[in-house]
Amino acid sequence: MADLNITFLLELKNESPNWKLISCAAMFGIIATMGIVINFSVIYVTIRTKKLNGTVNYLLALCSFFEILHQFGHFLFVYTAFSGQNLIEYRLAAKILLIPMLGVTSNLTSMLFTGVDRLIILVFGEMHNKFKIRLYLAMITIISVFCGCFVCFNVFNDGALYGDVMITGCIIDFFKFATTFHFVIFLLIIIMTIIVYLLVGMVIKFKSAGLPSTDQINHRVFRALCFIITLNIGDYFIGMLVVSLIKLLIPSPITACKMEPHSLQLHQDVSAIFDKGHRAKAQFRIALMNN
Repeated sequence: MADLNITFLLELKNESPNWKLISCAAMFGIIATMGIVINFSVIYVTIRTKKLNGTVNYLLALCSFFEILHQFGHFLFVYTAFSGQNLIEYRLAAKILLIPMLGVTSNLTSMLFTGVDRLIILVFGEMHNKFKIRLYLAMITIISVFCGCFVCFNVFNDGALYGDVMITGCIIDFFKFATTFHFVIFLLIIIMTIIVYLLVGMVIKFKSAGLPSTDQINHRVFRALCFIITLNIGDYFIGMLVVSLIKLLIPSPITACKMEPHSLQLHQDVSAIFDKGHRAKAQFRIALMNN
């Protein structure tokens, strides 16, 4: 397996342009561009529509903001592939992708808080109404950003250990260098998020029975959002498991140059686009129903 990795590294180093890498990077670039536009639309609708001033709308917009940061990170991979450079030092890539890495981790954390917020509203609605909303949302934002900064700090420090290792510049390359501790933290956040959204879906289904048609429509919208986000976070979960398996089977740092994880990340990004597009659609529907 190590020989295959070395062969692939030499292929990327000596073959310019590498059409396999370019085709993969082109898909990343297209999907990232779509993701940025769709996520921006969610933020725009939230800001422009006064009816969308609840906690869930702010948190969905926050998730979209972090996802925009994440999507911008894919353009480094696009650059390395289309320029014929193919590979870039881990140290330099870590500096360039610090903000996108912050977006990835902060998005995971904010999705967890979005689910928790929904669950609190459904189960303890009166208590939620007593929250100081600005302070409440500010704390969620600060915690999400802190988690992202923590990962960025560790990625930057890893640059000293793997500084000369050549990678393609794909964001998922960095996760293959993460320590066991970081993987456990990521998996815990992802698993907790899945559980929370499943609980939200169950509570909504239970409470929807016998409600007026207008309330049922609202519940269906939020249930759809819950289902879509659960699928999205599920992709992150599968991705982390696959990367963990790669780390166990191929411990050499050269595994960062393998192509399989790129296909996995591409699948995650397609799912994210599907997720954010439906979020934007749901935001519009809620706005229309409230007007």
